[in-house]
Amino acid sequence: MKKNVFKNHQIPVTRGFESGRLIKPRSRWLSYDAGILTYIGKHKTQEIRLLQWYLPPAAGQENVTALSDHPHYIESLLSFLDEFIDATDSQHPEPKEIRKQCTFFLRVVDWLRSHSVYKLADARREDIEELARDVANHGWFDSLKYEQRWANALKLLTADQLKAGLYLGLYIILCKRTIGRKLSPCPESQ
Repeated sequence: MKKNVFKNHQIPVTRGFESGRLIKPRSRWLSYDAGILTYIGKHKTQEIRLLQWYLPPAAGQENVTALSDHPHYIESLLSFLDEFIDATDSQHPEPKEIRKQCTFFLRVVDWLRSHSVYKLADARREDIEELARDVANHGWFDSLKYEQRWANALKLLTADQLKAGLYLGLYIILCKRTIGRKLSPCPESQ
């Protein structure tokens, strides 16, 4: 049997937020520091770089911002993750489950912001019911209007920016498909 090297390890919380508040998650497996959420799983440590998780512009906020730029969202996310961890049978879920919950949280925040709710405390029961109906009827892709957002983003890009973005996207896709796999030769043409 493998010995769990993380069994009694606890990550120290080092930096607080600009607001002067410091939140320490209840879970000893979870920490947040400088835009990076760290979760120590039983067999793997997961770093989630919330400083690279972006929120699109919304009616009251014109610029794209990182989730980590909003201390009140980070505090809510950490509390949400604490509750999630406490609710799991083992109280030590796999890192991929933590990432899924972070993604869910980001989508909820994104949807609320697109409906002019910028703080979770300001969300009314009606807002949450509308969110639930919208996602149940249309799924996240349509509820968050990704297709419309891409069309709007493409209109704002110059030809050079679009070309650079497409090359970068293709490079990333190719890297993800080939990392850790043997490359097979191209099939012979007939």
